[in-house]
Amino acid sequence: MRTIDHFGPSYPLTKAAVRGVTLVGSGEAEELDLLSPNIDFFVESIDGRIYSFVACTPDFIRRHLQENGLKAFISPGLVIVSEISVECLLAAVEECLSLDLLERIGIPQIAG
Repeated sequence: MRTIDHFGPSYPLTKAAVRGVTLVGSGEAEELDLLSPNIDFFVESIDGRIYSFVACTPDFIRRHLQENGLKAFISPGLVIVSEISVECLLAAVEECLSLDLLERIGIPQIAG
């Protein structure tokens, strides 16, 4: 796991409202695996509330639907990004905050 806790000027809402974004299964490498079709991540707010998300690419969803003969794809905490990268994940968090959707889209976690 890797936690991002410093947010640049492109992410003012994230900087003000988020303590950290933890990427699950990303290891300690600076770059994420861009070939990975999805990644789980947690967002911890300044007040300690934690929400889980899964980010995936449109290609992943399309392949999943085709390979499994499905007509729909539903997933709690789903965030669609153009690629699996820190930049795209932080942009998704910033967008959730700008639309006041963090608590509606994210899955609340019980800290323990």
